[in-house]
Order: sequence, then C-alpha cells, then structure tokens
Amino acid sequence: MEAKDIKAMLDDVQKTIEQTLTAKQKTEIADQLKTFNDAVAEIKGKGAEIDELKTKLAAAEKALADNQPVIDAFVKAGQERKTDVKEKSFVSAIGEAFEAKFDDIKHLQKHKGTITIDLKGVNLNTKDVANMTLGAHLTGDQVGSYLGAGFLTGDTVNLRDFIPTTRTATGLGITYRESGGEGAFARQTEGSDKAQVDYDFTEVKVVQRYIAGTATISRQMLQDLPFLQSGLSRMLLRDFYKKENTLLYAKLAADLTTAFTATGNNIPEKILSTVIKQKKNGYAASVVFITYEDWNTCLTERRPSTGTDYALPMGFSFNSVTGMLTCIGTPVIPASWVNASDITVIDNNYIERLEVDGLAISMSNEEGNNFTKNLVTFKAECREDLNALLTAAHLNYGTAS
Repeated sequence: MEAKDIKAMLDDVQKTIEQTLTAKQKTEIADQLKTFNDAVAEIKGKGAEIDELKTKLAAAEKALADNQPVIDAFVKAGQERKTDVKEKSFVSAIGEAFEAKFDDIKHLQKHKGTITIDLKGVNLNTKDVANMTLGAHLTGDQVGSYLGAGFLTGDTVNLRDFIPTTRTATGLGITYRESGGEGAFARQTEGSDKAQVDYDFTEVKVVQRYIAGTATISRQMLQDLPFLQSGLSRMLLRDFYKKENTLLYAKLAADLTTAFTATGNNIPEKILSTVIKQKKNGYAASVVFITYEDWNTCLTERRPSTGTDYALPMGFSFNSVTGMLTCIGTPVIPASWVNASDITVIDNNYIERLEVDGLAISMSNEEGNNFTKNLVTFKAECREDLNALLTAAHLNYGTAS
C-alpha cells in the first residue's frame, strides 16, 4: 500500500471522527491541547535556570572535595581527645557540678526558681555487665540477722533447790538447838520413883544479810542492744546464784563441827560409808554432794575390779541416760561449789534457808544522778542465810575430817 493511500485512509478516519465528535468534545480536546502546548513553552523558557543550578551543584561538589582532608583531620583529633578524658564517677560529677553552681544555689535559698545541672559531656565511668556478687557489687556488709547473744554459764546446780526455805518477819532468826540433858529412861521398880530426865537448849541466832549486786547501764545501750532488756536480768541472776551457792555452802561447812572419817578404798566406797554412818546416827540422808571430779571417778571406774579398777559397790545405781547416781536411795549430786574431796550428806529435816525478802530484781533511773545522765540501775538481792538446826544431822567427809 502506498503512502498516499495511507494518508487518504487517515484523512478518512479523521473526517469520520470529526463527524462523530460533538461540539462540546471538540472544545474540550482543543483546551487540553492548548494547556499542553503552554506547559511545553514554559519548560523551554526555564532552560537557562536549570543550566545555572547545574553549575552551582558542580561548584559545591568541588568545594566539598577540597575540604574533605580538613574534616577528616578534625574528626581524628576529636577521637584522640576523647581517649584522654578521665572517667568520673556519678558522685564526683555531681559534686563538681554543684560546686560550679554554688553561687546560684545560695541565691536560690532566698529566691524561688530552678537550677539546671548540666552533665553533658561528662564521661561517667561504668562497668561491664557481669554476674552480681557480694564482693564485686556490694559496698559494705550484707543484711545481718541478729539472733541474740551468748551469755556465760552459771552453776548447773543450786544449793537452795535441795533445802527448805523459811520466811522470817525480821532479819534476826532465832531457833533453839537441843544441846544435851541429864537422866535417862529406866524400868520402874515397884513402889520406887520413876526415872527423871531433863533437856538443855541453846539459843541459836542467825542474822540474815543481803546478798546483792547492781549493774548500771545507759538507756541508749538498753535501746540499741534489745537483748539486754531481758539478758541483763539473766546475768544478774546467774552471778547471784553463784555467790549464794558459795556463801551458803561455806556456812554449812563451818557448822559441821562433827569430825568424820569415811572408810573405803575408793570414792564410791567412801560415799557409801558416809551415807551408812548418817543413817546409823539416826538421821535421814536426803542428798549427797560431791565434786564433779569425784562424780567422774564414779562413772569411769565402774568396771569389774582388775588391778586398780573397781566396780560400784552394792547399793549404787546409775542411770546411763540422765547420769543420775544414787547410793542406797540417796541421790548423789555433783556441784561446782563443793570443796575438793568433800562428801557432804545433809538431812533436810534439820536445815533451812532463812529469808526476809525473797530474791527480787528491780530497776531504777533515780539512783544517784541516773536521771540527769540517762542511766538505769538494775539490782538483784535477797536477804538470807543458812540455819543448821542441828549440826550433828549432817556429815562432811573431807573438810570436817
């Protein structure tokens, strides 16, 4: 097909389109063509401005390339300065910041306002993340659990627990001890006088004196060591009983004037002979006091007799669970306040502990100048003494022999 034929066909198509378009559509198409042509013309008019922008961009790229060595040197110097900065703790940094703002802080005390503490640029020291341990992550001590206090021990056995107590109205206790007599009972001969007897008595006076002790402590110590609020009383009682045991046993030993020599080849045999002598004299053997050393001898040497060893004599019994030792029914009690080598047998019917005031613990902040010094005085005391109604009713092998 030739070109003229194609053109003829296109002209026919255009003519057909023109014939089919309405007047309105033709107007719209014409307007759109005009708008497009105006835009093309405007772009062509700005060609000079676009060329100018290209020129400025090229100049900026050249300037940046020229300044790059200077920028690189500045960055490198900044990194080197950063490595020279000494690390500061948070507390140190805050302290320095407050010192720098000292004048402002003083002014703030009189005038309302705010102060800003700038920590920008401060290199605070930090630690690498690690497992937390007491040694590495705790300054000071861990939280403690206070469980009380360990107090010194006292006597495990107290003499007052084995003898009766008698209360008196005054500090002078008077008893009458039978000291002898004349005459004797006899069979009566028919028509003759009966036998006549008489009895003699001796007045025995026991002056009761205080066994006492005090302890003065500051109120601050009582508050800051709470265990002392009850513990101080415990310590006073402990020391009271220790002194009471010593004094009362010394009084008992002094009253036992009847000399007695026990028989036997070893400690158990001597204990047995003392108890038998007590019963032979017509008195009860309420308890036997011995030393812990002699008690140990009784327990460790209770094997079949071979050489120097011996077995406990008949009449002894031993409880391996409680350690209780008895001699023909009489408890054998070891005590720390018994004199060395003593074997003391008492009859509770003829001995008593006299007391005017029972053992008491009291406290006061009015003693002396306690009130002005914030002190508290604790006191433990008992007005008492031992009374042996009959000295012959008790035996002591050792001291009295």
